[in-house]
Amino acid sequence: MYKVKVNNKEVFEINGELNSIINTNDELQLQAMPNGSFNIFVNKQLMNADIIDWNAENKIAKIKINQNLYEVAVQEPADLLLEKLGMVVPKAKKANALSSPMPGLILKVAVTQGQFVKKGESLIVLEAMKMENVFKASADCIIKEIKVQEKQAVEKGQELITFE
Repeated sequence: MYKVKVNNKEVFEINGELNSIINTNDELQLQAMPNGSFNIFVNKQLMNADIIDWNAENKIAKIKINQNLYEVAVQEPADLLLEKLGMVVPKAKKANALSSPMPGLILKVAVTQGQFVKKGESLIVLEAMKMENVFKASADCIIKEIKVQEKQAVEKGQELITFE
């Protein structure tokens, strides 16, 4: 069973597979089309839905039906079981900036604005208390802005780099 919410309101449950014709009740049927869109039959009225965006991590789609945009969240059977057992783990929020955890001196800026970096790549080397601290990317990202330069003193909490 799948649980579907539209615009953050629970709308219906689906028994079966999402990629086939689904009879959830007398009022609703979905049919996946080869071009990636869906035919939706609501109360025997046909509508076509286009998926504008799909966030696989959060299982949320932005769907356009008759010039109206909807946010559709899908909970799969495993999600529902984990929720029932009280084991829901909140999704990690992606960092949009790197701030200095301590006062120090920027020894090296290893990236440039607009650069794509992979998780684990070095971003900045900060000297604090005669120790070199290498800060690495916590996720794949694009460098939006570098707010410091080499040999610059920084304070605790000062924003060093922002990410897209």
